[in-house]
Amino acid sequence: ARFQSLFRLSVADFLFLRSRISRSLSHRRERRGRKRLSVNMIMASSLVYLSHGGTYLTTALMIRNGLSEASVMRSVRLFCRVVNMKLRKPLIRFPSTFHHMERVSAAFEARSGIKGIVGCIDGSHIRVAPPKRDAKAYYNRKSFYSILLSAVCGPRGEFFDIAVGFPGRMSDSKILMVIH
Repeated sequence: ARFQSLFRLSVADFLFLRSRISRSLSHRRERRGRKRLSVNMIMASSLVYLSHGGTYLTTALMIRNGLSEASVMRSVRLFCRVVNMKLRKPLIRFPSTFHHMERVSAAFEARSGIKGIVGCIDGSHIRVAPPKRDAKAYYNRKSFYSILLSAVCGPRGEFFDIAVGFPGRMSDSKILMVIH
């Protein structure tokens, strides 16, 4: 329970994720005298940062293992890039056949009582430092710079589609048009 409250996923899910991406996380070279972080440390710092919505500094302080703010930032970027590269295509698939869409719609109807639903979409702003070029496009309606994360989920919470990296000023409808 403590592990799940900290990382927002179960031990089994953490181990599954680790088994799928550990090879890509461990094939990094040391640079400028920096010691290479372990796969567990990269995953732990990234998951804490992503699940709690804090800053790189607060995440480094939460981990309490001598991690710097810059190390957490590099870990999060590497972790997100590897997860997207290794897991997106094999695990995240929108229903592609009519039969599959009917099953999803029936599951949503059983859950909510509403007919014809094949996915739920939502998004979130992820705070970023503004880019030097076109910073205005990243300034969102909540008065900070961000990129957008949008996801479409099925009736059991499984992801059907994800999109990350659109500028914070972009509207949900435009992202939906770009995704599909």
